[in-house]
Amino acid sequence: MLQTVSWLLPLLTLYLMTAVATHLVMSFAQTLMHYKLGHHPMGGKLFRNHINFHHSYYSKDHLVSKTYLSDWPAPHHDTRI
Repeated sequence: MLQTVSWLLPLLTLYLMTAVATHLVMSFAQTLMHYKLGHHPMGGKLFRNHINFHHSYYSKDHLVSKTYLSDWPAPHHDTRI
């Protein structure tokens, strides 16, 4: 029993560290892509969709709202993007 625990504990620690590191790297990548592609014209279609849809609901002056998103009138955006 003790032998099983002695090799299982480092393995579980390695899995946990891998999961945490993966989460942190992907969160950083998502944030970087959001900033670089969603807020700069070099993002092409992603930029236009982000500006026309996301920023029609959220802007710097109201990141949090008491009104649920689906209760707002839908903004007009080009679906051909």
